[in-house]
Amino acid sequence: MSDHRKTNFIDITVPITSDIVALYEILRSSIDPGVRIKASAHLLKLIENGVDVDREVILDLFGSEKDIKVATELKRALNKLKVIETYPKDPTSKYDKKLSPEEEASIVTEIEKLKRLYDKSSKEDGAFEKKYRIIERIADGGMGRIYKAFKLEDRQVVAIKFLLLEELAKQNDRERIIARFRREGEILKRLSHPNIIRGFEYGEAGGEYFLVMEHVEGETLEDRLKRSPLDFQTFKTMALQLCDAVEYLHKHQIIHRDIKPGNILIFEAEKDMRIKLCDFGLAKDKKDKKLSRFAFSAGTDDYISPQQARDARDADERDDIYSMGKTFYEMLTGRTLRNDEPYVEIELGKSAVSSRINEVMRKCISPDRKDRWQTGDELRNVLRSLG
Repeated sequence: MSDHRKTNFIDITVPITSDIVALYEILRSSIDPGVRIKASAHLLKLIENGVDVDREVILDLFGSEKDIKVATELKRALNKLKVIETYPKDPTSKYDKKLSPEEEASIVTEIEKLKRLYDKSSKEDGAFEKKYRIIERIADGGMGRIYKAFKLEDRQVVAIKFLLLEELAKQNDRERIIARFRREGEILKRLSHPNIIRGFEYGEAGGEYFLVMEHVEGETLEDRLKRSPLDFQTFKTMALQLCDAVEYLHKHQIIHRDIKPGNILIFEAEKDMRIKLCDFGLAKDKKDKKLSRFAFSAGTDDYISPQQARDARDADERDDIYSMGKTFYEMLTGRTLRNDEPYVEIELGKSAVSSRINEVMRKCISPDRKDRWQTGDELRNVLRSLG
């Protein structure tokens, strides 16, 4: 960890949709209210010119904004969206106006100016340290290290993941790993679900790449299962939450591709066990057309489907269902069902429940996608009826 960091805005390329993402990032992360005021005013212009924006993101920005002038501009943007949705044919909303190439170029130019303003305010020495104070190291992974940290602005405790530079230097595909890390940051910031870890910010500081996330006081499901399997009711409580989280992801066109006990955090809240799905480093955004031209495998052996093992580019919702089935099996038995071993029946106290849960598990991990549960909702409804 260096003493002096420079926080740089991550370059986002020319397409209009990507520049909207850049504008959201400026509004979310700039420490200069003047920059945020200009960005929010430009956002209103884009809405008036018919550019597609994400209402939920703007609502989130409005709810977390502490500067009254910026909040006022964001409120105006939300009001304009409401007018457009209520009166889609109102000529004053410019809802049907198609942007000309010149107007699109103007949008890109204006956001580039805002990005330069953002950079100017964030490239000062110590910008990262002015926002966060590291408390302790809490986890290590193959390519990353996670710290518990303190956000100075609002006294919030967060988790910050850094790419390990020494490991990164050993990799031939360094740029791909960095791009994947950035994509994880982009995906997490778009998601808002009680059973999915929240992402707040990502960037580069002093040559180190970081991702700021929600901090959860608990342990991984993997660590919990090392002690013993779960009783059925605890399993059911957690499994239903995981189904909710995965269905939410799929409705937002995200395939996780690495669901397993090690990527599920568990904690107690209001005398009940809660889960949060985390680690979106391998997640696939179905809306992202910039996929590799070459087949590759992604995920963790013994948890991924045969189809995902052959070519992760082709992974879909049913491959996440497969991984959930493997995870559910481990929750109830305390052991991993290896890919090269036959299915061993789960034995619970009630024979009727045991019989039905085995049917559910077998369907989850069917070799053929069309024979699996097709959605998280479908799987959740079946699990809810058990026990």
